[in-house]
Amino acid sequence: MVCFSHMKHGSKQLGILLALLAGVLWSSVGVLVRYAEGITPLGISSMRSLGAASILLVGILVMGKGKELKSSLTHWKFWLFLGFVMNLHWILSVSSFRNTFLANAQMLMSTPPLFLMFLGAVFFKDKLKLRDFGLAGLTFLGIFLLISSHGISLEEGILLGDYYALAAALIFCVYALLVRKTKDSFPFYIMMFWIFGLAGLFMLGESMVFDLPLFEGEVTIQSWLALVGITLGGTLIGHTGFNISLRILRSDVATLLTLSNPVLIAIWGYILFDEIVNAQGVAGMALTLMGLYFIIKSHAPPDNLWRRMWKRLRG
Repeated sequence: MVCFSHMKHGSKQLGILLALLAGVLWSSVGVLVRYAEGITPLGISSMRSLGAASILLVGILVMGKGKELKSSLTHWKFWLFLGFVMNLHWILSVSSFRNTFLANAQMLMSTPPLFLMFLGAVFFKDKLKLRDFGLAGLTFLGIFLLISSHGISLEEGILLGDYYALAAALIFCVYALLVRKTKDSFPFYIMMFWIFGLAGLFMLGESMVFDLPLFEGEVTIQSWLALVGITLGGTLIGHTGFNISLRILRSDVATLLTLSNPVLIAIWGYILFDEIVNAQGVAGMALTLMGLYFIIKSHAPPDNLWRRMWKRLRG
């Protein structure tokens, strides 16, 4: 097992790569949610969560980590709270994709870095530099230009979806800080199993207690395939990669690196829905990518991870 408390410089680059991968996979969730017709936001959220937890459980048992999982039960109160937080985040995020434009939802759910910079300074004594604020501002300027190039609707339904997205972003800050605070206490696969599994159980309980349906019409093969994509990509691989990156990077840096989301959403929109990106949108994409580039340059060590990996493969 990797000892995350003794990471070397090359592992910092690995953390950057995993955070970027999470951003790529999360960008597909909004699109796949639209294809999961006949399944409610609560149904999508609960099934993606329980599906990912089931896969992790199989992996844990295959690796012979059953005793490790059992011993983690002593922290059941923490797991319950973390599962409840993830439960709220996923329901709100899926609901936002259903009620507002993909671009609007993704923009608002990309705001945690602004909060995490200050929260990280308060709870973890992270040192803030003027450069950090400048890079964050540059990245968010690009995101704003990209999103506003499609127009921002003030219709009641769209505005409600925007509120859902903003609430999901704020709750995500709580999730990121809690995971970082305990990053050396539990293996990531144990933590992810409890987060996914308990979040899914919370959702099923909410469905029964409040009589909320999991399905709202005919569910086609396309819907089930979309759900599988959300479960494997945006949920299992995306969140696992992001949680590993949180063990290596500062929470605000890891989250900033996932800000490729709005750019990728624009690309998905063009490919799948014929949404043309105008000149303002292209400028926004360029500024966002520029901000991400300088963040990587700022926080990555000079050690070449790819060269070292190649040498290991060659023996």
